[in-house]
Amino acid sequence: MRTDAFALRHIGPRETDLEHMFKTIGVKDITQLLYETFPDGIRLKNDLNLEPAMTEYEYANHIFELGKKNKAHFACQIIGDSSRSRPLARRKRIDKFIA
Repeated sequence: MRTDAFALRHIGPRETDLEHMFKTIGVKDITQLLYETFPDGIRLKNDLNLEPAMTEYEYANHIFELGKKNKAHFACQIIGDSSRSRPLARRKRIDKFIA
């Protein structure tokens, strides 16, 4: 397999590559390979209940809509004895938020 082009490295093996791999390791197909690789005790007994796959465009819109639900929050970290480390006016303003 050529590895000098991005697409060839990331699209996955061709059917001929798979056949060669299966013949080399002595299995008929991917199902047999998985069956012999993973013990029965760790396999799911039922299929996963997944929603249909999204296209890249659908996913981009979906994640954008989810992102609009985010709310901005701030953290108020107080180090040491707060009664002496901040001026009184600032202490009162911060205490309103953390009370």
